[in-house]
Amino acid sequence: MLALAVHAAPVSSETRSEDYAGFELPVAVAVANATRRVSENPENPDNWGHLGKLLHAHEILDRAVSAYDKAFELQPENLSWRYLSAIAMQVKEPRQAIERMQECIQHELDRPFVHLRLAIELERAGELDVARMHYTSALQSDSRSVHALVGLSRLDLRANLWDSAVARLERARAIAPTHGPLYPLLVQVYRKLNRKDDSRIAEISTYTYTQALPVPDPILAEVESLGVSSNALSTRGLKFASQGRVQEAEEIFRRVLELRQGQVRDAINLGVTLARQGRLSEAIEVFTQARGEAPDHAGLLTNLGQALAENGSPFEARTVLERAIHLNPHQPKALFNMANLHIQERRFAEAIPLLVKALDANPGMLQARYNLGNAYAAVGKIDNAIQEWELLAKLRPRDANVLFLLGSAYVQKQQLDEAVDRFSKGRDAHPKDGRFQRALNALSREGKPAGG
Repeated sequence: MLALAVHAAPVSSETRSEDYAGFELPVAVAVANATRRVSENPENPDNWGHLGKLLHAHEILDRAVSAYDKAFELQPENLSWRYLSAIAMQVKEPRQAIERMQECIQHELDRPFVHLRLAIELERAGELDVARMHYTSALQSDSRSVHALVGLSRLDLRANLWDSAVARLERARAIAPTHGPLYPLLVQVYRKLNRKDDSRIAEISTYTYTQALPVPDPILAEVESLGVSSNALSTRGLKFASQGRVQEAEEIFRRVLELRQGQVRDAINLGVTLARQGRLSEAIEVFTQARGEAPDHAGLLTNLGQALAENGSPFEARTVLERAIHLNPHQPKALFNMANLHIQERRFAEAIPLLVKALDANPGMLQARYNLGNAYAAVGKIDNAIQEWELLAKLRPRDANVLFLLGSAYVQKQQLDEAVDRFSKGRDAHPKDGRFQRALNALSREGKPAGG
């Protein structure tokens, strides 16, 4: 970690200059500069607020609260300072945080995200009736607030309101199917209602969708944008990568590697981002260089093996993936990538046990399930293929390829009613995809009605 001792002129007993040794250079410089601006113009609330945001972004929370309080003292009409101070004190002083959020709402910072943050804190404090009121207020302001729906469903579960909980959760899933926290709750409520098939699908989805969508919060977003530490930058890079902003993510990951050396995870993040842009040779170079420092890191080897395979080097890929699997026999991504090598070589029978093992380790690997169905079909195990694809169709009901494969498999088994049903669903979901209508027309010529 790169560090620098920085000293600025003292500004007050509340916000002292201090030695920032131990902080990364960009953090030390940014905070020292903000502190200097405060000392030069201590009556400017924006200077204090900016200092608070910088401290907050780097989790120097006690001093952040002091800076926000000074900004609010100078500019009491700006409730953003009060709100941010409440967020900063949530962990150490949750009761005061609640009181400050309530104050914000009472004084016209009546925004859905404030109600959400307050509801979450009230729920943690056990004040469930008041929490419900604020979740409801957030939902009234934004009828598509998945966080409010999930929050209300948690309260419903505590009150044994199972029908209400499942209705809210299914509505949240329809709005934001990738919001991870809703699936454990769905598993719980489906089990209680004895909906076994639905429970199984929800349980698989807990593996597929593991991240929560962020609460839309423009005030806190300003704080997060000021983070310049390696941890803050890495988090931002991962967020950009998840949004498909891979070039921006690449730039950030390069900055992270400049700030801290020797962390394999940073090299993996950069290499994966390069591979997603099709720059496989560069990705391989990054992975290989990191391998010099961590020769037996299974995750690094897995990503290197995948990049080698995609870059047309199957022999080298196989060697690297074999090592990754030896180091971690239950690493699902390594097993999946090795199976893909077998599939490329049309060695489907060898791919099947690897894909089964990958899915045992991570049932939420949807592409592995898709490939497993294909491998079963390739070796003539149509029933097994249908079983995998039907499960996948429940997880991804609008997937055109899955619906077409299912329709074709049912034609092969002469289960024509099922074939028509899957082709019709595919046609209705994807009217511009001519495969489905052509398949239905072919069935119609054979005397099977082509669906409504």
